[in-house]
Amino acid sequence: MGLKSVGLLICCLLFLCISSRYQSAKAIDLNYEKQSYPNLLGTWKAIRKDAIFWHRDTINHQNSASVLIISKQSEAMLEAELHWQHVEGKGPDHNGQFDTLGGKEQLIGLIGWDLASIHFAQHPNSGVLQGQILNNEALELTRVEAGPFAVVERYIFIRQASSTGAPTPRSQ
Repeated sequence: MGLKSVGLLICCLLFLCISSRYQSAKAIDLNYEKQSYPNLLGTWKAIRKDAIFWHRDTINHQNSASVLIISKQSEAMLEAELHWQHVEGKGPDHNGQFDTLGGKEQLIGLIGWDLASIHFAQHPNSGVLQGQILNNEALELTRVEAGPFAVVERYIFIRQASSTGAPTPRSQ
């Protein structure tokens, strides 16, 4: 393949990439003031979960339970808490030294312009929880927290009819 052919191939690939981005941008309603945001208020239970901590310990939905409670929504803006509970003896948690059986993370968030993506920031910690609204009853989210006690988690959350409080851990 000659230099001319390689150049033509690169031009074609660039055109396809730009064209694809343009088509995606056209799909977003630029009259966002008139958009109807999905109602995400309520309690969402993790039915699937996988995580790995910086010290290589792992957890899943069989030894750890998580619940996302979205308590406030004003159009795209969200306030929430992520509650988690581990089974006793699961192993060291975030810091790699001590068993921690449960806790909660405070979150603020936004629904994306596409009405399908969702983004949360943990506060006061540095974690980020992002993903997509699969439908009115399911969310797919990934949490990343960098730093000396890094963790990466993925979840599938299902909306609960009515539930309160922190999750109950599953036994091993």
